[in-house]
Amino acid sequence: MEMRQLLQVMEVYKTHSISKAAQNLYISQPTLTVSIRQLEEELGEQLFVRSRRGTETTPFGRRFVQYIAPVCSQFSALDAAIADLRRRSSKELMISVPPVDICCRAYASVLKKHCGGALDARLRECFAGTAITDVEQGHSEIAVVAVVSAEMPLFSHLLRLKGLEYSGFLCTPPAISVSPSHPLAQRSSVTAGDLQGYTQMIYSDNAGDSLFEDALHIGGKIDKIYVNSRAGLAELMQETGAFGVTALRLGRPGTEDPDTRIIPLTGTGIEVHIGWVRRSGRTLGQLAEEYIACLRALLDVDEPEETP
Repeated sequence: MEMRQLLQVMEVYKTHSISKAAQNLYISQPTLTVSIRQLEEELGEQLFVRSRRGTETTPFGRRFVQYIAPVCSQFSALDAAIADLRRRSSKELMISVPPVDICCRAYASVLKKHCGGALDARLRECFAGTAITDVEQGHSEIAVVAVVSAEMPLFSHLLRLKGLEYSGFLCTPPAISVSPSHPLAQRSSVTAGDLQGYTQMIYSDNAGDSLFEDALHIGGKIDKIYVNSRAGLAELMQETGAFGVTALRLGRPGTEDPDTRIIPLTGTGIEVHIGWVRRSGRTLGQLAEEYIACLRALLDVDEPEETP
């Protein structure tokens, strides 16, 4: 009696068809028929009979299936566990992140440590909607996301539908980013009223698809420019006097971009949730765990945010 024969019996039992079971098991029908017959000869009992309704189990066959079902289930779980162990031991780091420098710094830190050891890595810069699709479809192991508080209920519902789970780093008020020469660069804080007459620069992979900038709904005389080139973003902000919207806590003091000033934006009643997404119940690989630890250190957070 072999494990493959027990799995074959279970498949025939589920499908009520030798041909369908053979198709699901990727073997020929004659091969499956011979294998089942050999098992029946070994047991000294018939497991299946043909009827007008298909292939049915005999009374002995039904009792046999009850005994082997837990064994087959454990064997399937073992296959999944082995695949997970292989993934965890491999040097693979596939993640999706928002267009924030600190996410790239954490990624570079992990790559620097592991380069030269058959590393397989992919970094995709995108927004929350695209990022969670990446995780759902297996293109990325994890996705770092930033979502405004008002969108969090819908975001959480979407994750549940897709079989994903969210772990939060922190919840922080928004801020604006401006060039050092901007008239507001030396302010300790700004309000939406202070931004009237300036241009809002929005980095977006698709026009209107930004994570949380539009959710601020800054009214009045504010022009909006959507760009999908991070390389030209700083130059455009410098030349146009535009501002961007970002999360206030982007890292430890002294790690900020010298070409950018971060100024708290007050009075909006909005907070930004920053965290990461993975498939529910999935154990992270070694490099993904290291990335999360590194990003947590750069964000200067010790305890995870309570999941909404």
